[in-house]
Amino acid sequence: RPGPRTAPDAPDAVQTLGRWTLRPGVAVTELPDGVHLRGWITGVTLEGGPGLRVLWSRLAETLTADSALATDRSARLAR
Repeated sequence: RPGPRTAPDAPDAVQTLGRWTLRPGVAVTELPDGVHLRGWITGVTLEGGPGLRVLWSRLAETLTADSALATDRSARLAR
């Protein structure tokens, strides 16, 4: 059974992260085992362990770097 075919020079998800941004108005609430994200229209809860809060914090930091959102506190975890 052949494995997945990928181009040898295809960027991975981490390499393409620089093209993504966090939308204005995203609010985040810390949960015991994850985070709850709320936007203009919908929300999503990510649960699985306390490490998700750290992961979200670092991801939000990356997504708001070098953008107008970098100074917006709504992209940070609500405590």
